[in-house]
Amino acid sequence: MAKVRWTEGAGLELLGIADLMSDTSASYAESFLDQVDSAAALLGDFPKSGRVVPELFNEDFREVIVGPYRLLYRVHGDDVEVMGIVHGARDLRTYLGGR
Repeated sequence: MAKVRWTEGAGLELLGIADLMSDTSASYAESFLDQVDSAAALLGDFPKSGRVVPELFNEDFREVIVGPYRLLYRVHGDDVEVMGIVHGARDLRTYLGGR
């Protein structure tokens, strides 16, 4: 089983998204966080279950879709590192360029 680790930036992004969602619906924000938690836990058992990020063409960088968001992660040896979470409508190249 792989160890799933979140980068500080990815954790802050997730908290920011949940905070914005909670302004409209606390229960929706809580449900979203549960979905993200479940998706990340599944990566511990199946690190390569996500698809390769199409924009990156690198087998080590993958993503799973959670609602309208892309959970971006990197498979590094026996570990999974969650690199970020970005809305699917956002241009990923612009997002990555700002990191």
